[in-house]
Amino acid sequence: MGLFISGTANASSEDEQWPIPNEFGASHHSVLIEDSAGRYEFMSYLRMTSGDGDYLCSSLNSKNCASANYGYYNAVLPPCSTEIRTDCIESFEAITPSGKILKGEFQEFIYGQKHPNLFAGDGVSTPKNISEPGIWNIEGAEHGYGSSYSLGVSLSNSIYRNTNDLSGANLDIQAFPVSKLSTGFTKDDVNGFANYYKCQQKIPSSGKAYVSCGGGAQEFGKFRCAMKMIEDGICLLRHAFPQDFRFHVQVRLSHEPVGFMHGRLENPDIMLTKSDDSYLLDVTAGSVKVPVLYSGGNFSTLPLDLQNYWNGCISENTCGFSSRIAFGNDRSNPLTRNIQDYAPAYGERSLKIVSTFADSVKDTSVAAPTSWNLKTLTKDRMVGAASCFTNSTGFLGVVTTNSTTYSEGPPMFSDGTLDYKVASLHYLPSGEVFKGVYSLLLRSDVARCLYGFSSAPIKAQISVISSKGEPEVAVTTVSQRDNWLRLSATGFTFSSPKVRVTISQETSVPTPATEATKSPQATKAKTSITCTKGKTKKRVTAVNPKCPSGYKKVA
Repeated sequence: MGLFISGTANASSEDEQWPIPNEFGASHHSVLIEDSAGRYEFMSYLRMTSGDGDYLCSSLNSKNCASANYGYYNAVLPPCSTEIRTDCIESFEAITPSGKILKGEFQEFIYGQKHPNLFAGDGVSTPKNISEPGIWNIEGAEHGYGSSYSLGVSLSNSIYRNTNDLSGANLDIQAFPVSKLSTGFTKDDVNGFANYYKCQQKIPSSGKAYVSCGGGAQEFGKFRCAMKMIEDGICLLRHAFPQDFRFHVQVRLSHEPVGFMHGRLENPDIMLTKSDDSYLLDVTAGSVKVPVLYSGGNFSTLPLDLQNYWNGCISENTCGFSSRIAFGNDRSNPLTRNIQDYAPAYGERSLKIVSTFADSVKDTSVAAPTSWNLKTLTKDRMVGAASCFTNSTGFLGVVTTNSTTYSEGPPMFSDGTLDYKVASLHYLPSGEVFKGVYSLLLRSDVARCLYGFSSAPIKAQISVISSKGEPEVAVTTVSQRDNWLRLSATGFTFSSPKVRVTISQETSVPTPATEATKSPQATKAKTSITCTKGKTKKRVTAVNPKCPSGYKKVA
């Protein structure tokens, strides 16, 4: 069926086309939490820092960059080919509800390989082959507007001249059903940004050089773009994934992906296979609906509790960093300022926003678009995670959920349980009660590290606890395969439950035939103690448990 060319965007037909309100008037305050499409993940760029500022670079050896000692890159990966065998997309497929595999065919790069921030990789400090997201056609996997999908896979990392190491890069994978809409938005906005996202070099007459990144908002209030093209201001309209289809992406990497990942995936099956010179990451999963929270209004019309909220967080500079007033927005005056708070989907602040604004929106989301993505939890989001997560090497695990907001890092280990917070509004736009989905894939040796267990078999339980501390009804599954624990909970309701995982290890009981040959010590039962080191807690289970060096036993 190919790529559907839209003449107009039918914004009312799909939740994926719910438009961000274009509220630019004085005194308007709004908050938005959604699983938004990537912006800077969909463009390759290289930025280096030297003594006189930050510079965009066409290569590590370009002017103003060759002498810089550190920087940052985002490298979008190309499809694999006979010439490109690592750090590339091996395949993109769909799987029908009956199990038939439909192969995707690459069609084109969304910027025509003309994005102004493309740079030359060196294969040492950055990936060798730097590219752009692409449009793929998957015949037989038709959504409402054709069979085209955009796919962006990128690696990003900091650069240090004396390191020259590609390991440790953050991985980002995002797919969307799309169709083309020619918007004609080809002129730059008042800030000098084009319709598509890009970075610009700024060198003021006085002061240090800096890099400014952004994109136009011409589509606000009209339609939603998964990605934007350069040609004719084309918007790749975002559409709903076909129901009950699963999607399969294979990425071949030169280095093992490291750390923990988060995804918007349903029932994911993720495998990592090592070959002589590369790693093949294999991701198969369904899409999930992720509700959108939006609340907005002029300050004088807001209830007192929300007026107090806005005055408080703005004075503390913890919210509302965006505005539709380009210049002269006085944040101190609630009657003249324009505030747009694009809160991230993760973290304590966003979890609390759900309860703060629930009454103002009647505990109902404005839209619930479908999503399919997987991302590395960056180092700043791993702060506070258990040492077994931060100190272990390699690919540790994946947590996925369809909740609007969720915990910032991996599940939090405390008092012998792995807890993960989620918070969403109770109802979908249709009035239907929103049902939660949660999956955890955890490497078995990491689980043993958390609990201080031996290499003997372990077992796990998963449950959902309401905000009142009471068990919630949920369908749960637990399995072990190939040194991985796989747990899921589905069908639970919101507002702010906690998903709890408990892992245990049974003490083997010797048979009468072997008891005589064993010392009395071998027949004693194991006990557990809790040890602390600062804010870090560790549970130790053994016959005669002792706290590790530097830890103190909790009475």
